[in-house]
Amino acid sequence: NTTQLGKSFFQWQVEQEENKLANISQDQFLAKDSDGDTFLHIAVAQGRRALSYVLARKMAALHMLDIKEHNGQSAFQVAVAANQHLIVQDLVSLGAQVNTTDCWGRTPLHVCAEKGHAQVLQAIQKGAMGSNQYVDLEATNYDGLTALHCAVLAHNAVLHELQNCQPPHSPEVQELLLRNKSLVETIKTLIQMGASVEAK
Repeated sequence: NTTQLGKSFFQWQVEQEENKLANISQDQFLAKDSDGDTFLHIAVAQGRRALSYVLARKMAALHMLDIKEHNGQSAFQVAVAANQHLIVQDLVSLGAQVNTTDCWGRTPLHVCAEKGHAQVLQAIQKGAMGSNQYVDLEATNYDGLTALHCAVLAHNAVLHELQNCQPPHSPEVQELLLRNKSLVETIKTLIQMGASVEAK
């Protein structure tokens, strides 16, 4: 089929998901489960990018893209926590609010900082630039900490654990070394994005 040749695999997947959802009512895809999750929250948590994109596009058209679940997290925040950088970029491009907070006062940047999700930070930055959204790098959580503070504290905790670990080639040490590397990359990314190293 010649009309199929110009499509990416992702575009093809999106069309397949659109066909599957053609008969689902607005009330059905806006419905929440007992945890307050919509179908979009669940699709994002499962890493189902094409389905997430289709659901997000429908919810954005209804101005419901930033609907939150029981922990005060939008689907965008769930994607950030799940380290789903492509879904993060899709959701931001569709209008997800990048500076939203959860019930603990954490922005998506705080979650990236705590978990060492540098690639997600880059996706947020790229998506925000494309959708003309301002990313508040100096926002503080309920403890008064910026994302950069959180990243440095998480990095320091990993370094402390590494100092106390024996033997040096154990799986635990290897995991800590990987976490250390991701946190260093996260700190660098936050600074490159413009986070203030002077903040107290």
